[in-house]
Amino acid sequence: MRPSRQISLRHSPPTGQGFTFVEMLVAMSLSAMFIGTAAMALSAITQNSRHFSSIHDLTIGTANNSNFYSLSSSKVQVSGAPNYGRLAFVNEMRDQFYEDVSRSEGVYCLARSGLNTIRPEWLAWPYSDPAATKPVLDSPEAFRQYLATAEPASASIFAACRNVPATSTPNTTIFLIAPTNQADYLKVQAVYEIDYVNITSPAGIYASVRRYKNGALTHYYDIFYEEGPESALLPTFVTFESRARLARTEGDAIDRFKKGRSSPFYLIWLPDPSINPMRVETAALPAAATDPRQAYGQLAGKTGFLLTAPLFPSL
Repeated sequence: MRPSRQISLRHSPPTGQGFTFVEMLVAMSLSAMFIGTAAMALSAITQNSRHFSSIHDLTIGTANNSNFYSLSSSKVQVSGAPNYGRLAFVNEMRDQFYEDVSRSEGVYCLARSGLNTIRPEWLAWPYSDPAATKPVLDSPEAFRQYLATAEPASASIFAACRNVPATSTPNTTIFLIAPTNQADYLKVQAVYEIDYVNITSPAGIYASVRRYKNGALTHYYDIFYEEGPESALLPTFVTFESRARLARTEGDAIDRFKKGRSSPFYLIWLPDPSINPMRVETAALPAAATDPRQAYGQLAGKTGFLLTAPLFPSL
């Protein structure tokens, strides 16, 4: 008698068996997710490609190019705003500025209309004689007048300015004065400059921000804003004086800037490569004549780089 076979309940699936409905559903869902993600990435790259590929060959003039960068050409190649790749250069410039300020005993913002050629490492201080009457460098104007004595050529470069530069002087030079044991000299920690150049073709503003050490260019960034004018970027800085000066009434236009509780200070606006300020709606200005924002409130939303710096840290 033949032994009966035991029937196993476990069967190996045939090698030709296909996917189940559940497996197909999962695979289709994953495929849809991957395709959707790829489509979104492609759309973002396409829409934002102008942030990286908008490059302009601008004619800024031989004099400007030589003064800014020591180049003999009249042209520069620059990205158009908005361009997010240039933000790294702005952050580096801002960090370097604050590092320089931390090592300085005086910060002086001077307004000008043309080019600056005064970028020394040392400034003569002819007041070491105890009997000599020494200037008190407690304001940008006091430093400007001293600089005209130490560097006579500067007298025709920098304009007098109390709190807000005039629109006729859109460019800025910042002198940072460092401590020194030299009785006959002031040591210049660094010189920072912000320049705006009107461009006609294509119409817009070329903005250049630079740092010099002993006359040598060490850091810079630039950006091009289509659809000028430069007035949309001004003022570059405003000066706030000590509150103690409220003891003397000089009118709302000046007294509104006497806000410094411990010492005078600056607000400084750097050009922002990620924003084209020409295409940002201008904010409404405060109505009160005693509000200092009447002088700079129009800059709201037009740059993400607002710096604050003490005017005279030793105070």
